[in-house]
Amino acid sequence: MIFPSMHSLEYISDRSYRNCPIIGVDSVFLDRGAVHGKLTRMFVASRNHGLWKNLSPIGHKMSVGFHGHHCDVTLKPFLGEVWNVKPDFLPAYNSANLNPKTCHTFWVKSYKYDRDKEKIGRGIFSDTKDEMICIDSSMRHLKNDLSMSATDLHSIYVPRDRTAAWIVKEGAESEEGEEYTWSNDDLENFDWAGIYQPMSVDYLKRLIAKMEEW
Repeated sequence: MIFPSMHSLEYISDRSYRNCPIIGVDSVFLDRGAVHGKLTRMFVASRNHGLWKNLSPIGHKMSVGFHGHHCDVTLKPFLGEVWNVKPDFLPAYNSANLNPKTCHTFWVKSYKYDRDKEKIGRGIFSDTKDEMICIDSSMRHLKNDLSMSATDLHSIYVPRDRTAAWIVKEGAESEEGEEYTWSNDDLENFDWAGIYQPMSVDYLKRLIAKMEEW
């Protein structure tokens, strides 16, 4: 494996996070464009990740809700098996006219994402109070680059107890993409303990060494 960044380990670790966006997934800085300042990051899922919950979230809570981004993005496979998961909204099947017991997909509700740094230093979620809706989902195996607009909602699936890594490259900015997240979990009370932790050089070295064994 050739690690896809020309920067020093110190420079990379200063701009990377452990457990981002969930426990067991690390966000590793790779580069920032010299002209437009667009980021390229790698997400690395260790065996204790919870991304397997996003396959068919019936009977358990999604680990990463369906979300957009602040810009267009391109997903690039790097190591292991990674799937892009997108929601298929079924507006006719909502809580007003369908019993949850007859819904063969699953129920989600929307949360607004707030990046106000004065609150807790990272984005938080607030319940929009909109009714829950029933949705289906579809998956695409990430074998080649996948370009998405900022408003394209998605989540990520990696098989349980499997390791994987994928790259996210930023594109054109948008003011609409990341405002809302859809989930069947109570995101207002999401447990932030251990999330978005700083990454040391030693941790980064160990992470790269593990990836070389995958």
